[in-house]
Amino acid sequence: MNLIIITGQLGAGKTTILNNIVNTLPNIKTSIIINEFAVIGVDKESISQKVEEVNAGCVCCSKGEELIDKINELSSKSKLILLETTGLASLGQLMKVVSTTKAKIVNVILVVDAYSYKHSKGFSQITKQQITSATTIIINKTDLVEKKVVDEIKKKLEGKEVIIARKGKVNYKQISKKHDVKVKNETSFMEKLIPELKLDKESKHIQKAQIKSISYTTKNKISKFKLENFMYRLPKEINRAKGIIIDDKTYKFNYSSGLFFIEENLKPRKEGLIILIGKMSRFQKLKLIAKLDELTGEKTTVLDKIKSFFE
Repeated sequence: MNLIIITGQLGAGKTTILNNIVNTLPNIKTSIIINEFAVIGVDKESISQKVEEVNAGCVCCSKGEELIDKINELSSKSKLILLETTGLASLGQLMKVVSTTKAKIVNVILVVDAYSYKHSKGFSQITKQQITSATTIIINKTDLVEKKVVDEIKKKLEGKEVIIARKGKVNYKQISKKHDVKVKNETSFMEKLIPELKLDKESKHIQKAQIKSISYTTKNKISKFKLENFMYRLPKEINRAKGIIIDDKTYKFNYSSGLFFIEENLKPRKEGLIILIGKMSRFQKLKLIAKLDELTGEKTTVLDKIKSFFE
C-alpha cells in the first residue's frame, strides 16, 4: 500500500490542496488521514470524502503510535493513503514513524506559502529542514505575490520537483509520480535544537516552543464582520486560526500570516468552532478564552478554564 505525505507550515493551504487532489483521484481505493494539533479538528469539513482523524498532538511524536495503528488498520482496505500532517510536525521524524508501518512512502509533499515567505523574508528553520526531506514541493498562494518572489523561491529549490499553485489548485496527476523515498536515520533538526528530545514518545519540540491551541465551541451566532475584527486584533504570537461560525449562514474561515478569509460552508452545523494556534503561556490562553467569551456571548465555566489552563 502506497502513502503520500502532505505537510507544510501552519496556514500554507494543505487542506485545500488535499481536497483538490481527492476530487481528481482516479478509481483507486483511497483513505485519508488528517492530523490536527487542536483537540477538536475542523479540516475534515473541507474534504469531500470520509476522513480519519488523529487530533490533539503531532503524529511525529505524541500521536505516533496512534498513527501507526491507523495506517495498519487501513492497509487492508486501501491501495493509497493520503496523510496530511499538522504544520508543527517534524517531517524527518514522521517519515521514521511511517516507515514502521505496512505502508510505503511514495511521495513527500511540502507546501510552501509564498505570501508568508515574502513577509518573513525567507524560510523558517523548520521549513529549511523539511525541504531536505521533501520529494515534491508545492509553492502555494502565488496569486498573492509578485513573480520575482516566486522566482526567488524556485531558485532556492533547485534540484527539487516543484509545482506552482494558485489558491491550492493542484490535481492528483501532478503529484502521482512515485519516488524512491529514503528515510534518513540522521539526527533531525528538532533533535539538534533540543538535544534531550525523544520524539518517539514526547512532544517536547512543541512544549519548548510554547505552542498551544484553543478549541472553542459556541452555539451562538457570530457576525462574520465581528469575527474578522477579532482576528486582526489577535496577538502576533497567534499565527494561525481557523474554524466555522454560524451567522445568517454557516461560514468557514481561515487566518494565517495576517490574512483573513471567510466563505460559505456547504455542510450545516449546529454549533460553531474557533481554533487558535500559536505561542502562548497558560495565562495568555485564559485571556484569549475571555476575549472569545466577549465575541460569542458565551461564558466559559471555571471548570473548563481550569481544564484549558493545564492542557
